[in-house]
Order: sequence, then structure tokens, then C-alpha cells
Amino acid sequence: VNSDVCTTPGYQPDVPYFYTFEFSNEGFTSGGTTSFAVGEFTSGPGEGHSGKKGIATNPTGNYNPNENGYMLSPVINLSSFNDNEIAIQWWEWRHIEENNIWDQASLQVTKDGGDSWQTVWGPIGGGNGSGYQHQMVVLDSSYGVLNFQMRFLFKSDNANQYNGWYIDDIAIYPLNSSIITTVFSNDFEPDDGN
Repeated sequence: VNSDVCTTPGYQPDVPYFYTFEFSNEGFTSGGTTSFAVGEFTSGPGEGHSGKKGIATNPTGNYNPNENGYMLSPVINLSSFNDNEIAIQWWEWRHIEENNIWDQASLQVTKDGGDSWQTVWGPIGGGNGSGYQHQMVVLDSSYGVLNFQMRFLFKSDNANQYNGWYIDDIAIYPLNSSIITTVFSNDFEPDDGN
């Protein structure tokens, strides 16, 4: 079964917004000084989390020195989510410089049409390119607006470029849904989580 095009229940997540990038850029656009693009992953992991395509700092090679750019989502109407927390999840493959002072990846969101941005994940450096990792961010209900947007932001210094940051299968959904049940959660920031 080609799970990228199959619409039979069980082959695609049952979420309001799901981006695979297999057939288009899904309305995502790049900006700033960046190599970010939507395309077939011929470097880094060599394939998407599902299918062949996704977002990457450079789908066909290493990212550039002195990047300061992003991949911006289209405007997304989350007004029907306004009584719920909102989950954003994605799969990523990351191989960038270890110290996030020099090279860093982050996710920013806006609820006012881009007038202001809040960093909700990162900045993070490192990643050894050992496989796709699942990431998830939970936003409060105030982000349930008509003009929500998110952007994957990447910065690099002028030395040591690596394969970069590869992103695929982005999902956005209200947390009151039956899509996911969190049994255990820990971000391991303050300690090793026992």
C-alpha cells in the first residue's frame, strides 16, 4: 500500500492538519538567508519519514554558512480549537553542530499574523543523524485563532556545515481529540527523569 496517497482509515493520521510534502510544498515558503527548501531528501537520511520528500535545510546537501532563515507555514485557521490545547508534532532527522550557540534549530509560532513570534521549541543544536526522532509541542488555547502560523527557524555560523535539519509529517490537532493519549511525558530538562 502506498501510504502517502492511500486514504483508507488507518493509513493517514486522522488530524485536521497533516503535511507530508509528497505532492506539493503544502503552502510552506522559505525566507531569510537560508538553504531551506521542500524537496526530495537525497542527502542526510536519504528519504522522508514517510515517502521521499519533506522540508530540509538543504534536501540535497549540507546547509550553508551564516544562515539565518526559516520555513514558514501558510496561515492556518485554528479558531475551532480555541477551547483546547493545541498539539504540533513532527518527525525530524538532525545533524548540525553540537553547540547550539553556533548552529541552532527552533520552532516559532504566531497568533497575530506574524506581528510577534514566540519560540516554543529550541534553540537546539547537535543530533548525530542516527534516525528520525518524534517531536511534539503543546500550545495553550489562546493559539486557537484564524491566522495562526509557525516557522522552523535555522541559524548557522561560518564554520563546520553538516547535513542539517530534515522535517516531515507535521500534524496539528486539538488535544481534546482521541488521536493521542499521553501516558507519560518528560522533557528531561531539569534532571534525568529517574
